[in-house]
Amino acid sequence: MDITGTNASLGAPERDSLTMAVKEINAQGGINGHKIDLKIYDNESDETKSVMLAKKLISDDKVLAFVGTSVSGSSIAVAKIAEEAQVPMISAAGSIKIVTPIEQHKWIFKTPVADPTSTERLAVYMKDQNLKKVAWVSTNNAMGDGALKEFQKAAQKYNLEIVTTQKFEATDTDVTTQLTKVKAANPDMIISWSTPPVSGVVAKNYRDLGLKTPIFFNQGNGTQAFIKLAGDAAEGLNVVTTKIVVADQLPDNDVQKAVLLKYIDDYEKKNNYGPVSNFGGNGYDAITLIFDALKRAGDNPDRAKIRDELEKTTNFVGVTGIYNMSPTDHTGLTAKDLVLIKIANGKWQRIE
Repeated sequence: MDITGTNASLGAPERDSLTMAVKEINAQGGINGHKIDLKIYDNESDETKSVMLAKKLISDDKVLAFVGTSVSGSSIAVAKIAEEAQVPMISAAGSIKIVTPIEQHKWIFKTPVADPTSTERLAVYMKDQNLKKVAWVSTNNAMGDGALKEFQKAAQKYNLEIVTTQKFEATDTDVTTQLTKVKAANPDMIISWSTPPVSGVVAKNYRDLGLKTPIFFNQGNGTQAFIKLAGDAAEGLNVVTTKIVVADQLPDNDVQKAVLLKYIDDYEKKNNYGPVSNFGGNGYDAITLIFDALKRAGDNPDRAKIRDELEKTTNFVGVTGIYNMSPTDHTGLTAKDLVLIKIANGKWQRIE
């Protein structure tokens, strides 16, 4: 996981969630009488090191399965290693390219909602709100490029006009130039596909330029940390995300509510890891999906059995959503697992 470096805000909560899940399962006696031996390595947010560590996990540690990485670029690189070695891998990153084309990714799964689902969710919202023109700003990497490609498909489907596309680096500390071009394009809505810390820069520069156009961020920003990062610019910002930060606002008949509230209590109160996030939830789901597959694989599980059982996952109620995997879908989530939220008085509030 990306525990230190640029992507530490993703990898650190994932590490904590993995640790918490293993501690919980081992306290219950493990799986089929066997304790889980968890090995965690820090790739330092570096793609080359990610590949090196994946090889180490497979050849030296001889793991049955592994979780990683935190971001799309390194996950795509590592997926090639896992596929060649035929080791089940569950990524905590967003790009659909991590698991497609499915024929070349038989051993690869992922826990976050895929780009086609989240981008179409925003396109449908625009259609319902009678908004026609959209400006797109994103990080210049696999995550941003993949999501843009999917949103372009959704825009065409719902007759939306993308008036400008702007890119910035994940390490940028100012994106005023890109947002000035967005302002000049006069869109009805802005979509920013990025993760902290640069998403906080987008929020602040958005306010500095006096932009009033509604802006939506992707699910990597549905966290209390993003509110803190955005500071005075936070009020009124919107995010398409999973249900974790509005768990207490869900109706009691939502089957995820109890799972979410338990995870939040365990993470924040019992273990004192700090505020929950989508990232930690993605990590927790990844390893608990492996636990579930191990249980079903029997007393002598091997890599192939685990892969097969992961692909058979049905109605698995996780933190991120309800997973239904299949030979044609290695993410297993739908638009029903997403909500639209906004920041109001320093707190997350559900829009729809």
